[in-house]
This record gives sequence, structure tokens and C-alpha cells, in this order.
Amino acid sequence: MRSWARTWVIASVAVASVMTAAACTSHTAPAGTPTSAAPTLRAPSLDARGLAEQKALDAYRGMWQAFSEAGQTANSQDPDLSRYADDVALRTLVTGLEANKSQGLVSRGDVVLNPQVTTLTPPASLTAVSIRDCADTTHAVRVKASGEPFTDTPGGHRLVIATAKDVGGGTWKVTSFAISGVGSC
Repeated sequence: MRSWARTWVIASVAVASVMTAAACTSHTAPAGTPTSAAPTLRAPSLDARGLAEQKALDAYRGMWQAFSEAGQTANSQDPDLSRYADDVALRTLVTGLEANKSQGLVSRGDVVLNPQVTTLTPPASLTAVSIRDCADTTHAVRVKASGEPFTDTPGGHRLVIATAKDVGGGTWKVTSFAISGVGSC
């Protein structure tokens, strides 16, 4: 693989599941106070859809930040990778970092992200989230860790399709992603 961005080996896009819950609280009246009043509902700061979108996008951005930081030393065991990625996505990131390490390469620069949620399904429970991004890999390159010259393939705008899911306890992780070639968006 010639470019740093290509270490994001193209993975198949899978449907992801996401679980959210509405935040409701009821207030109990102090002893001796009439209890005929209905419970008071406190609205969450975001509706269920907004919360699902926010958590999915946070996991997506966190995954790429962790990958960028791990890439600086080609550390495939960086614990932040598994904090934000799981399943096919995690294996893809680890494989890319291991390939770089075996070639004596590290990453420099960052990918500029612009992710957007495209679908949340099914409508009743919002258990699947798809993300579409036009990632700019122009300033993300691989270099030889030794300082020797290395010419990486130029980056550019790449279409990225990803999925995220709640893996339990409200923790969201990216489970798969697919990256298209330069100029695909």
C-alpha cells in the first residue's frame, strides 16, 4: 500500500446497531405533601435522533484521531484504537498500522473530516447508523521512521462510508468503513 490513507484498507460496509434511551426523571414529593400531581418530565438536551447522531459521529471522529496518533509511531496496540473502533474497523486499522511498522513507516499530518449521518434505522428504535464523509487526505502522509526519503502517493478527497453501533452501556464504536480512491467525492 503506497499512501497513508490507503492503510485504511477498504472494508465492507455493514449495517450497525445503535441503542439510545430517552432521559426522563420523575420527582418524588416529600413526606406529607399531596401526591396527586403528575410526575415532572425533564426533556433531554437532545432528542433520541440527535443523541444517536452525536454519539456515532463522536465515535467516528475519535477513531480517526486515535488512528492518526497511533500512526505517528505505527503503534497497532494503542488502546485508543479499541476505544472507538470494533470488529472489521478495528482489524482494518490494526492491519494498516502493522503494515506500516513492518515497512519502517510512520504517519504525519491529519485527515480533515466532514462526516454526516446519512441514515438512522429502523425509525422506531434508531438502531443502525450510517455515516458518509468526504475525507481530505491531502496533508496526511507516510514517512520513513528512520528519516530516509520516502515518496508517498498523493492524497486528496476520498469518499468514506462507515457504520457505528452501541456496543453496550451506551458506548459507541465504528464497526466498519470503506474508503474510495482519491477524487471520489
